[in-house]
Amino acid sequence: MEKIILRKKREFGDLISDSFNYLREHFKPLFRILLSVPVPVILLGAIFIGLFYSNFFQTMTMYDPDELTGNLIQFFIGFLFYGIGSVLLHATVVEYMKASLNKTKNEITFNEVVDGLKKNFGRYLLSAIIIFILTFVGAMLCFIPGIWLSVVFSLYFFIIAIEGKDTGEAFNRSFSLIRNFWWRSFGLFILIGIIQTFLVYAVSLPISLLTGFITFSSENTTEMTQATQNMMAYTTPITMVISSLVYSLVSIAAGINYFSIVEEKEEVGLKERIESKDTDEESKTN
Repeated sequence: MEKIILRKKREFGDLISDSFNYLREHFKPLFRILLSVPVPVILLGAIFIGLFYSNFFQTMTMYDPDELTGNLIQFFIGFLFYGIGSVLLHATVVEYMKASLNKTKNEITFNEVVDGLKKNFGRYLLSAIIIFILTFVGAMLCFIPGIWLSVVFSLYFFIIAIEGKDTGEAFNRSFSLIRNFWWRSFGLFILIGIIQTFLVYAVSLPISLLTGFITFSSENTTEMTQATQNMMAYTTPITMVISSLVYSLVSIAAGINYFSIVEEKEEVGLKERIESKDTDEESKTN
């Protein structure tokens, strides 16, 4: 397969096709890093959340304030780890795409991506918290502002990684870049989101059917409750990890969109190719 050029102007259809082409081209090295870095953190959070859901049924049938408090603490711990893991997953895709700007998939090393994560993760995490608060408040006010902001901030991590902007500069840069491209970006994420949902359901549906079969094949209420608890404890982490890995497609689409917008507005890639061509010609002349 021909190497995907990231700094390139793209029509709407090209954004979608190149997102899948990039995933297909870099699937093995990218997912090797994802499975090693963010997935263990996501899995830890998913296990806590799975245990919370597992105990939820018993807590509802046998009300115990102390146990309910313990379960809520368990859920918030799981939510914390899962949130950090999700930020780490998106940041890993960002750092990997940054490395692939000038390198083939065989030249990108694990340490290179991890070093980028170590360097920028503090800014990624702070930015994610700010974005979450702003988007949440926007969604609470009228829902539409939350959607609008989520599209604007889809460029945020890439601005930090590729352009080296700090938190405040990246904030302003996001609004500047998305201008005149919001609707196209929104359409891209809607379509990718639909595809992502179908992929998740294709994997999780058999798990849900198995859970239902085991639960309703129990002979009495006690066995049904116990079976439900056991299945929730095991299947919730699996489903959440799979969903997170599928979400990497959204991160890739955000990156493809970022590079396309920058190229449309500033022609960074074109200037780099012209400079590279001039340098090569000078070398040949000398």
